[in-house]
Amino acid sequence: MKKLFLAFVATLTVSSVALAQTADQSTGSIVFKGVVTTSSCTLSPIEPVDLGSVSTRTLRAAGDASAWVSTNIEFVDCNLKTGAEDEGVQSVQLVIEPGTALNTDLWANTAGDATNVGLDLLINNQAVKPEGATLADIQIFNNETLTVPVRARMKASAAGVEAGSFNTSVKFTANYK
Repeated sequence: MKKLFLAFVATLTVSSVALAQTADQSTGSIVFKGVVTTSSCTLSPIEPVDLGSVSTRTLRAAGDASAWVSTNIEFVDCNLKTGAEDEGVQSVQLVIEPGTALNTDLWANTAGDATNVGLDLLINNQAVKPEGATLADIQIFNNETLTVPVRARMKASAAGVEAGSFNTSVKFTANYK
């Protein structure tokens, strides 16, 4: 009888410990997303570009600008064309979609509250205006990677720039050739 009682107490104790651990748990899930494509290249993720904090004193008159900030558009794992019959890619053509213009040269501050200031943009060392553009084909070399330099800065469109946040976006399409 003592053995049976000890076995019951031991079982009860183990069950209590197991229940106590279950009561002190949290559950969660991690969502993983991605896309599998037949694209000739993979576009690396593009992080938002921080143009920094610029004083209205720096942007006093029309044409005054902040310092250039650099980033890149990177194409990786490109399936390079190796022969006449190969369906690989040799170059990338970037088509910049038209956007909201502050004036003919500057992209508007579309999601911020700073006024009289726009985005001055260079992609692959070419000025890109809000009307959009089709950039010349950019050759991909043997390393199966293409890095396209992007430079941007805030620029005053008129005197009297008012302080506030600055936020805009530029959309593009990459055509593989």
